[in-house]
Amino acid sequence: MAWTAINPVSAATRARATASSHLQHHWRRHRRILRGCPCTPHARWSSTPAAAQLATNKELSAIVEQFPSGIDFSFGYGSGVLSQQQAGGPGMIDAILAVDDSQAWHAQNLHRHADHYSLLARTGGPRFVAWLQGNFGAKIYFHPFVDIDIPLDEKTAHREIKYGVVATDDLISDLMHWDYLYLAGRMHKPIVPIGNIGEAARRDEIEEAQRANLRSAVSASLLLSESADQQSFAIDHLYNTIASLSYTGDFRMKAGAEDPDKVKKLVETPGMRDLWDEKYVETLSSLQRLGAWKSGKYALAKLSKGWLQR
Repeated sequence: MAWTAINPVSAATRARATASSHLQHHWRRHRRILRGCPCTPHARWSSTPAAAQLATNKELSAIVEQFPSGIDFSFGYGSGVLSQQQAGGPGMIDAILAVDDSQAWHAQNLHRHADHYSLLARTGGPRFVAWLQGNFGAKIYFHPFVDIDIPLDEKTAHREIKYGVVATDDLISDLMHWDYLYLAGRMHKPIVPIGNIGEAARRDEIEEAQRANLRSAVSASLLLSESADQQSFAIDHLYNTIASLSYTGDFRMKAGAEDPDKVKKLVETPGMRDLWDEKYVETLSSLQRLGAWKSGKYALAKLSKGWLQR
């Protein structure tokens, strides 16, 4: 109240100015990235470790190298890969492997890592595992609590990992259409791509699908804002809304089985904000070019006609 008394600028105007100033600072900071980006697939997925990254790129690559060929794309995520203010130190390393031929890949992996599979899966064989993967849940076959030894700096390091296997076509479909909003929701948030593997054409398809996924995330978050005539939308609030999309309706949040501050930690943990900025700089710049966000103001009509119909 005291600030308002000496400055008649309304709270809404101050909020607009704050959001606009932050965005201008954010875009100036990343202008060199945008100008230098050739806009080729995977070019914006930097291999430079961020301050919030716990597992090194070398470590993640060494883990993926333990698995058979045929992986089109892989990424690490979770509290063992990126800091989330967790207690007790880094957790299990989580990874997703997108493969071109699920049955053929599981056949190789069963031969190499039979102990990663249950007795039922080993008995049923690769065809059975691929059937389970493609017909239940979000079409991902997870291997939890896997102990793995990896070579690091002329020594062997022990890690506990959880890895999920998904068909590349199913990953692309979820990114494009939000079939399950599982991997799409995971890839709304910062992740760490692992290596430069797979065929370039498949990586191109995944990158294009991810662009659509990020546009959809921003569009949905703006449309879910509290008021349709809201004059400003702080970037922090935008990121928090995006992070919460895949947790909406998650029974774990209602049952207390998940950290109630998880969304906040995903955005506000030191070092994570830079990853969010880097992830969404191109999408937000496109939003500005469309006229859907002008000096902190966005037009829902333009947004729905422009992006949601693409």
